[in-house]
Amino acid sequence: MIYDYSFFKSFSLKRRKLFGAGSTVELALTYFFSSSKVAGNEVNLVQQATGDAFSAQGAYSKGGQSIAPLEASLKTKLPEDFVQFYEQFGESAIITRSEPILIYPLKQMIDDFEDDPDIDIEEGRFFRFARYQDPLYLGLRRSEQTDEWQVVICTYGLLYSEMIGPQGRGNVVAPSFYQWLKHLVETDGYPDKIYPRDENTSYLTVLDE
Repeated sequence: MIYDYSFFKSFSLKRRKLFGAGSTVELALTYFFSSSKVAGNEVNLVQQATGDAFSAQGAYSKGGQSIAPLEASLKTKLPEDFVQFYEQFGESAIITRSEPILIYPLKQMIDDFEDDPDIDIEEGRFFRFARYQDPLYLGLRRSEQTDEWQVVICTYGLLYSEMIGPQGRGNVVAPSFYQWLKHLVETDGYPDKIYPRDENTSYLTVLDE
């Protein structure tokens, strides 16, 4: 099946002005851009305007990359929706009204999985793919009931064995990567069911430029 990510590309190209927790956006994008240039753009794309306003695109990506090394590490095939996204966009920063979400570079996903002291298995069934809001992270978990890969919210305090077992079902936030991303873009991260907040104080206000 071919997954249509044109909605994400369109969202990425939107130039927007953000009001609210601008420092959170600035820190996320400074971290994202710190190691390389992206299509000729550097971190100065995020410029503080008046007060707590920042100018930014809906998302930034560093370009597609083969997911094969991660599959080799997990010793399993990953879901096509995630594979196709990563091979088209790769490491990404998604800026919504909620928290900035940083989709990891491939090496970080591999290192994170292989460094987990709780892993003693033939085949990987859970890995973290994004940073949400410290200490919250997003992962993909293959259901022990359906074999479908679900998006889960997690922390480093949860053991791998807990995440792949029945306890992990309570961490599921979306039935698939594609459905999670599409909903995130369509709602612009608001309201945020993962990390509920007072909309008057904690959510960004966004205006298209």
